[in-house]
Amino acid sequence: MPLSDIGSGSAGKLARDRSARTKRLQKALAGAPVSGAVGLRLDYAKSGVSRVHLPAQARNTEPGPLEGGVIGAMCVAAGHCASVSVAPSVGIRLVEYKVNILGVVQGDLLAIGEVIRKGRTLVACRVEVVEDNDRVVAIATLTYLLQHS
Repeated sequence: MPLSDIGSGSAGKLARDRSARTKRLQKALAGAPVSGAVGLRLDYAKSGVSRVHLPAQARNTEPGPLEGGVIGAMCVAAGHCASVSVAPSVGIRLVEYKVNILGVVQGDLLAIGEVIRKGRTLVACRVEVVEDNDRVVAIATLTYLLQHS
């Protein structure tokens, strides 16, 4: 067997596992009570980074700007998906989060979650929420507990 073929099967398996994990996360996000109700969509979750999209929809806003609780839910979803991408075989529970809303939001939103540090029992994440014009409208820090069985 040529050396170039060694490990190619494992790389393909890893890619399939990641794709399957992303599909499971997308399904879980769509089925979650808050996330599904407001229309959050997982675009990407790999290697400690996630992207959660929220299209501008009339049902997500009262007259005026988007409600802050929706932005918080979006941050939690992005942080959770980023955490799961680095700890796929353990349970993950939110311990703490803080969101700073920096401006009024009315367009499409993209939350970009990133694992800052993964320890044995905790995962720390940072999330930036950007509006469709690339303006940062919120920043969040989140801590998740890893529940090993």
